[in-house]
Amino acid sequence: MKWDLVRAITGKDFKEFKKNKYILYTLVSFPLVFAIVVPLSIIGPVLALGGLVVNPTDVPGPPSLSEAHDLNQTGLDNLQHNLTQNETLMLHGYHVRNVIISNIILNGTWVENSTLDYVIIRHCRLTNVTIEHGQVYNTYLENSEIHYGEVSASWGHNVTVTQDVAQTENTIADLVDPAAFQVQEFMDIMTSTIMMMFVLVPSATPAIISSYSIIGEKKARSLEPILATPISDLELLMGKVFASFIPTILPTFGAYALFAILMQALAGATGGVNMAFTPVLLIGVFVLAPLVCVLSIVANVFISSKVNDIRAAQQLGSLVVLPLIFLFMIPMTGAATLGPAIVLVMALIVGIVDVGLMWFTLKVFNRENILVNWS
Repeated sequence: MKWDLVRAITGKDFKEFKKNKYILYTLVSFPLVFAIVVPLSIIGPVLALGGLVVNPTDVPGPPSLSEAHDLNQTGLDNLQHNLTQNETLMLHGYHVRNVIISNIILNGTWVENSTLDYVIIRHCRLTNVTIEHGQVYNTYLENSEIHYGEVSASWGHNVTVTQDVAQTENTIADLVDPAAFQVQEFMDIMTSTIMMMFVLVPSATPAIISSYSIIGEKKARSLEPILATPISDLELLMGKVFASFIPTILPTFGAYALFAILMQALAGATGGVNMAFTPVLLIGVFVLAPLVCVLSIVANVFISSKVNDIRAAQQLGSLVVLPLIFLFMIPMTGAATLGPAIVLVMALIVGIVDVGLMWFTLKVFNRENILVNWS
């Protein structure tokens, strides 16, 4: 393939686009609307409510508990020995270590390296603790197990919970603070939504220019000299693809840069995190979006080579965006969030489709039919 011929075709199409200022305005304004106005409309309500209080990237640490009273097994036995038959030991503000105990209520207590049975625990810190039967509320757990009981509004890490409600076992690797979980869920949905916006922009704008690439030149009588030259079909189509790809993807990248600056200014309002630099958004903008852009361009060039009316080509070319709109609605509705692995898989699939569609377009491209039969 002769790249100088590809550059010549690309340069010629650039000159054609520059003559139509409305196309240039659309190529610039469309990414800005999606990348700036729409994200602000999503983040705006959050700002109006005072922002997100919890940093979604950090799981809160254990509560600050008093360590005024240290208890071991002997001290605990002495406390229980002084109780009457109907009394239950209630501990508050203790640091309890290396004990085996049952029938106790803990509130604001730090327990380490212990086994508890039939306990009620509130606002505590548990480290290396096994709970045989118990109810745990608003408690930080670390490297612990709960075999039977109830866990509510608690967080920590490396916690195994087995519930006997329906005789089923559920292993939970990480219990997170409920407020932090809600913030993280919100941030995931918002990041996925904005990522799909940046993917949608370069998939929609090529219909404006690539659908014109062959039909428009045919109507302007500037296509015949090119088709009559010894330039190959691959060189011609590659020139057409680059002529649409460059003015489409550059405004998208520029809008992303403005979005990153804006998000940096608003980072304090979104938990101190600049959403622009999350892995999902980086992969979406710099990997998935260019591949989707190529897919849209090749599809529109193919349509432009098969129909002889510009309006019909643009209408058919706009159908390429429909599958992406349905995909775009998934994170918008909160039905699912897109992780880095999923976005990479999507990019791989789109890349394979790009190659296949380019091969098919070359196979069915018929310059003789365009020259002879199109009016």
